[in-house]
Amino acid sequence: MRKRPLIVMTIVTAFAIGSLPAWADELCPEPSRKAEAKAALAKAQALQTGGKLREAWDAAAKADSDCADRADAVKKQIGRAIGAEEEKNGRIDEAIDWYQRVSADADATRVINKAAGDRSDDVKFIGRAIEYFRSKSDKGNEQKMRDIAKRNVEKQLNEEEKHFTTQLKDSQSYLRKAQEWTYYAQTGQDKVNARTQQRGDFFAKEDSRTALKKAISYYFVGGLEEKIKSVKAKASGLGKQMEAKGEPEAAADYYMIADQGDKAEAITKQADAAKQTAEEGRKKTFKKDQDDLENALGF
Repeated sequence: MRKRPLIVMTIVTAFAIGSLPAWADELCPEPSRKAEAKAALAKAQALQTGGKLREAWDAAAKADSDCADRADAVKKQIGRAIGAEEEKNGRIDEAIDWYQRVSADADATRVINKAAGDRSDDVKFIGRAIEYFRSKSDKGNEQKMRDIAKRNVEKQLNEEEKHFTTQLKDSQSYLRKAQEWTYYAQTGQDKVNARTQQRGDFFAKEDSRTALKKAISYYFVGGLEEKIKSVKAKASGLGKQMEAKGEPEAAADYYMIADQGDKAEAITKQADAAKQTAEEGRKKTFKKDQDDLENALGF
């Protein structure tokens, strides 16, 4: 009696194995499709042997995987060969594309890790590497790439410090780069924001138009909206002061900083109208003086 389960299992397994060819035939029942797939693979392999890898890939793509047992394997072989060729020619991004296309994960991982050493300051590449390893649940390599990103956050902050100490005090570009790296580093955001506030505060205490513009540009990098609003309010007040002093050009500039373009446009139009009126008055005075002089000389 104990042998019955074994006998039943053996019968079921035999039935399943025996049914595989029939199942495969159902996926590709037409003999003509099988023949086409077989011919396409043969052509692809011949082209690959002849070194015509792109043509080989196109030929292999025409082989229906349901009709040819080795279609996927041949495609992967050709795709890896193209990737190796791109890698040899220094087209690393293209090589990775091909390795990913045919799921050659070991090759893609090898190339990415090697290239990361040469392109450690390329945020786009390191970001791509992180996303690739994350999609593969490769925590070890993902962390290696994030560590590179962390070092770049510190590197950009150090560069920013150097450039801010120069006479021009223009270092927003380094803070923007640091900000970009924090996304991949998953750390450093608070440090970058603190630095942008520090720089913005340095300029916000001044009244000059240049200083206020710089303050806003620094605050913008850190997304410090309340700080930006404060500077704009200050610029609006300074615009009113300049307007009261009869300095329309300065007033218009301050209003533009305050994001009050309507006021800047209005005061500019008034100033232009006043200039035009003054110019017309000057011309009339000149004409009158000229006429008086001619009359006096008897012309």
